[in-house]
Amino acid sequence: NKNNNNNYESSPKALKMRSDEERSSISDIDSPSMVPIISPTFSPSPSFNANTLKDQSLLIIRSFFSSLDVEDSMNRLSAKKTEGFPGIEEELIFRGYCLSFERNSEDREAFCEFIRKSKKTSIVTEIDIVSGISRIIQELDDIRIDVPHSPKFLANIIANLLKDECISLNSTSNIIKHIHMSSSVLSQEILLNILTSLKKYENGGALIANIFSSHNFDMKIFSKEEINALKSKIEK
Repeated sequence: NKNNNNNYESSPKALKMRSDEERSSISDIDSPSMVPIISPTFSPSPSFNANTLKDQSLLIIRSFFSSLDVEDSMNRLSAKKTEGFPGIEEELIFRGYCLSFERNSEDREAFCEFIRKSKKTSIVTEIDIVSGISRIIQELDDIRIDVPHSPKFLANIIANLLKDECISLNSTSNIIKHIHMSSSVLSQEILLNILTSLKKYENGGALIANIFSSHNFDMKIFSKEEINALKSKIEK
C-alpha cells in the first residue's frame, strides 16, 4: 500500500490501488475546481502547470513516507516554496493525507506531525490545511470505495489538527458544514469520530464542550434529536 493512480478522464474513480507504480501518482484530479490557485504576484514559467505541482508535492510525500523524517521534509517543502511553486502546500496536504489513508496509524500520525510542525513554523497556513481537507471531502465518495475507513481516518486527522490548534473551532465547523451539504449522515459520522478522538486528548473535554456550546461551532445544521444522539454516544 504505497502510492496511487493517475487517470480521471472517463469516470472519477479516485485512488485506484493496483500497483506500486500506479499508487505513486495518487488521485490525478482534472476538475477545474481542483486546479491550485496561482498567486497573482507570481509569474510561472510556461512549463508550470497542475501536473508539475502534483509531481513536486509527491516527491516530498514519497520521501517523507520512506524516511518519516519530519525536519527534512519541512526543509524540502520550504525549499520548493522558495523556488516558486505557489499552491504546493495545499497540494501536499491533500495528497499526503490521502496517501496516509493507505498506510498504518504510525505513518498517519507522523504525517500529522509533519503538518503540525510546518504550521507552527509558518511553512503552511491554516488556509492551506483547510483547503487541502476540503479537496479530500470533495473526493471522499470515491476515496472510500478503495479505503472504506477513510472518513474515520479523516475525522482523526481533523481532531488532531484541532487539538494542536492548527485549525480553529470555526474552521472545523465549516469543514463539517461542507460535508453536511452533500450528506447529513456522513457529517454526523465524521463529527462523532472527531468527538471520540478528542476524548483521548488532555484538552479534549474542553474542546468537546466548546463544540456543543461555542458560537464558533455551528450545531444548527443538526436537529435537536441528532445533537442529543451525538451527546449520548459520546457520554457512553
